[in-house]
Amino acid sequence: MEQAYDSMGWRTLKQVECGFRQGCPLSSYLFIMCSELLTEAFKRNGSKIGVKVAPKADIVSHLQYADNIINFSDATRKNARKIKKILKNYSSWTGQKISNTKSSMIFGKAVQRGMSKVLSKFMGFKVVDEMNYLGIKMTFRRLKASDYQDVLEKAYDKLNGWGNLALTLAGKLQLIKTSLLSIPVFISTHSLVPMGVLRDLEKLCRNFLWTKQDKSSGIHYVEWKQLCRQIKFGGQGAVSAPDRVGSWRAKFAWNLFSIPDSLLNRILIAKYGKNFCFSEIKLGSSPTWKIINNGGKFLQQIVKWKVSDGESINTTKDIWILDKSINKWPTFVSNIHDEQSCLKHYIHNGSWNFNNLNQSFGKELVDQISSVPINVGIQGDDLENLFKYSGTITRNGKYAPIDIRSWDQMPKSLKKNMLEVVQEKFEITRGSDVWVLQSIGKKWRNSKADVKSRYYDPNMPTELQLCNVPKRILKDQWKNLISYRNSEESMIYYHNL
Repeated sequence: MEQAYDSMGWRTLKQVECGFRQGCPLSSYLFIMCSELLTEAFKRNGSKIGVKVAPKADIVSHLQYADNIINFSDATRKNARKIKKILKNYSSWTGQKISNTKSSMIFGKAVQRGMSKVLSKFMGFKVVDEMNYLGIKMTFRRLKASDYQDVLEKAYDKLNGWGNLALTLAGKLQLIKTSLLSIPVFISTHSLVPMGVLRDLEKLCRNFLWTKQDKSSGIHYVEWKQLCRQIKFGGQGAVSAPDRVGSWRAKFAWNLFSIPDSLLNRILIAKYGKNFCFSEIKLGSSPTWKIINNGGKFLQQIVKWKVSDGESINTTKDIWILDKSINKWPTFVSNIHDEQSCLKHYIHNGSWNFNNLNQSFGKELVDQISSVPINVGIQGDDLENLFKYSGTITRNGKYAPIDIRSWDQMPKSLKKNMLEVVQEKFEITRGSDVWVLQSIGKKWRNSKADVKSRYYDPNMPTELQLCNVPKRILKDQWKNLISYRNSEESMIYYHNL
């Protein structure tokens, strides 16, 4: 068949007698195909429908995740008629129906009450002051601590369910780590949750841990800060939610930065500039920028700039040479003016401008800077993250042996050595070491799976397999790995997976 996807027509889909039901692997693809119709309809018939947050930003008409759709538009009768027509056509094309009882409308303060009533009656949707979209509360006012009480309510519901169980301290601690402390992760990553709410959640965790079986208050024998330390440092591996918010948002900031063509990235660049992740927060900034900027501060400790044109790099504040920013070097005294703060000032035609470098830095530092490569082939400066460097560690058998069965069985001494190697290259903030080890563990598992798929053949004799040693694998480790994979214990283990 030639171009099967392009040749598939709606008549063919309609002729399938069994239909597409829940659980069918084709149903999700069909749903995505149908969803594209709505996007195309807005592009063709609703080009002027939508909002812009900046003059050069994209117009956003709607956002869609599965069957949850949110539309943005000026509050006019003309736009309401267009939106209703588009949704009506979409329903007739796909067979999906709009749930008027679940749909609602939010109007800005500038919209008169009479106009909001007219548009609400025309669309058949109720008017509300706030709504939840994908678990995030949306409103035109500033959110308060009372708006996040559902976080505590979820914790109370779990605690009420566990109240009658006879649990040991170890059992309670396990429930706290796996269930209670996971509640605020999503909402804290995508919303400005007040720290007081997170501290109240920690208080609930502490009380649950030390409360006796007869519901009487018990003595807190160990402080919470000690319990939040890693097990190897004498703690229990719990998570302090207020201290981890920055790390959670750092992952969100990195995902945004690594996809430059995303809609959110283009909008934020149009409003706040190209280097919005690491720039200073301004008065009246949006919550989205505050969240990403907060994550950027934590992300900045474990990334390093790859120099291209120097436009996005601050000469003294950003990490682009060795493992620290220049202003943190104990022997460096800054005499750089504002016009020299951008690294672009020291680059000319894809090479270092030594005249400008010698005016601002000493000879030893100029020699060090000249050893930094300028990547002319890439478009704009780019960030190198810790995940990329962790891959080089996991491919080194000296640090991460490949003949160990699982990451959980990796000796603590080897994990400590891997972490120390990373700390030699990057400044790791407190609390980020767990994230670093999780990254290394993921890379190690992927590397091991890659070696298995490329070099291991169960049908090949053991003698030949032992001779087929991959270049980056130590011979003794390869021998142990082959011996285990060909053993009866291994066959039983993988058969039961």
